[in-house]
Amino acid sequence: MNIINVNWNKMTESFGKRPYRGGTRGHNLYMMKNNKGEVIRIGACTNLNSRMSTYKNHPQEDPRICKETTTIEYMLVKSRELLLEMEKEAIRHLRPIYNLRVG
Repeated sequence: MNIINVNWNKMTESFGKRPYRGGTRGHNLYMMKNNKGEVIRIGACTNLNSRMSTYKNHPQEDPRICKETTTIEYMLVKSRELLLEMEKEAIRHLRPIYNLRVG
């Protein structure tokens, strides 16, 4: 599976700005990038706006993620099974610093 050539939608230019409100519910695969364009976190969720507020408002999340993220890109995926497979492959291929290592 080649994840690199997927057309990602830009959610916001800055982690601190209000997220885009349309099209973020469903099976979302997201990646958070730093100011160098490096992917630092990949995740999957069903409500992207809610998930992003979790990063900012819950102490169990690593605060460095919020400080380093400048761009969030996401894509909607047809099914939960495909979403989880794509997340696993993206983490394995891109090896973001704030994800647990897979395989």
